[in-house]
Amino acid sequence: MKRNIFFLIGAAVVLDLLTVLVVNVPKQVFAQAPPAGDLVIYGQNVGDSLAPNWTAFGTTGNIIVVETAQFYRGTHSIRYQETAQYEMLQLSSPTPINLAQYQYLIFYAKATNPGQRYRVHLLGAPNPAVAPEARQTVGTALEFDLFGGIPSTTTWTAYSMPVPSFGAGTNQIFGIGIQEINGGAQPALYLDEISFSGAPAPAVSL
Repeated sequence: MKRNIFFLIGAAVVLDLLTVLVVNVPKQVFAQAPPAGDLVIYGQNVGDSLAPNWTAFGTTGNIIVVETAQFYRGTHSIRYQETAQYEMLQLSSPTPINLAQYQYLIFYAKATNPGQRYRVHLLGAPNPAVAPEARQTVGTALEFDLFGGIPSTTTWTAYSMPVPSFGAGTNQIFGIGIQEINGGAQPALYLDEISFSGAPAPAVSL
């Protein structure tokens, strides 16, 4: 009987210790995966890069599609540094996108310097007058400022842009364009986890 009592007391002490250890484990928060059913343009779910057959194009500027110095989820982001005013990073697919399937364009951005401002265009037909890879813009451009704010330099900013707000006038597009609106060359902008989605972007997690 005494042995059974000592055994029960010892087991209770071990359980208390385990409870303390579990309770005191620091909470870890990880960047969330995009919702199921998203059309992922860039992100961890498509190999931590652009989705297959998508291309990145800019008439000027320096584009790095697999930047490793900054990333929100996974280990890569897109780094785009514009070298002339109002230039645009275009991400496009040869296959048309049916906008009727999605409610939002979502993405995460991080700036190098305070005050970097941008807008997003939807892309339509080819624009060979600019370059073979270039595409024309359609609808109304939406500014970062109105859908998440000017991108931070210290943390990632989440953006959720309602598809109807673009006023594309068509359900068929071929990509998106990111354009600076400060009117001059800009330091690097980092972009990650870009998708067309049925839901807003998950909140930023550290």
